[in-house]
Amino acid sequence: MKKLFIIVFTCFFIIKPVVSSHIIFLVHGYANPNVILFRINNKLIQNNFKSINYQYPGLFVDLERLGESLYYDVKRTQADTVSFVTHSMGALVVRSMLKFAASDFDFPVIHRIVMITPPNRGADIADFFGFDFLKPFLGPNVVKMKTDTLSYANKLPVPINTEIGVIIGLRGDGRGYNPLIKGDNDGLIRPKNKLLGNEKEVLIVRHNHFTVLIANDVLNSIINFLKYGKFNMD
Repeated sequence: MKKLFIIVFTCFFIIKPVVSSHIIFLVHGYANPNVILFRINNKLIQNNFKSINYQYPGLFVDLERLGESLYYDVKRTQADTVSFVTHSMGALVVRSMLKFAASDFDFPVIHRIVMITPPNRGADIADFFGFDFLKPFLGPNVVKMKTDTLSYANKLPVPINTEIGVIIGLRGDGRGYNPLIKGDNDGLIRPKNKLLGNEKEVLIVRHNHFTVLIANDVLNSIINFLKYGKFNMD
């Protein structure tokens, strides 16, 4: 009986309970600083999420290397599960990360991803500027975001076994914010080029590519999806 008491006493004070940890990575877009996501980050903190407003050199570092760096940075957190909130090219950085995480069975489970105005099928504006002779000025990633089927964006892995919510910004008048782009758009991308095809939910909002990041209706929808897997709670 005395031995049993010692074993129970030792287990109670020495063996710590396993606590699951979850971290949300915010991943900004091409040529933007992470401060562009400050309102979203503040909203996450207010809702008791643990978040990392991730910074990366998106202008002059290749998407492949950016994905690899994100992979190692996520690993370093030693989190059990992670979620992502991405803006624009940030979605491609996460999808590039999947190339490195796919064969790593110790990589954290990806719970949910909110993609805000992502160029999943390429960015229409990149078709105007995605030329090799502009790489010294615009970096290596604009050409990778072209909309043709052979572009880097169109060949990246698609997240599976993960709840994905895509937020689409547009003007709602059939013409869009940018007259150079045919059809409705957010100023940089048409709605059809934002979709992966396996989204759990799609939210369409009347905001452009950047004002979508500070709109209260969008912030609330992001929190809803991260908590419940759906944008609207009606």
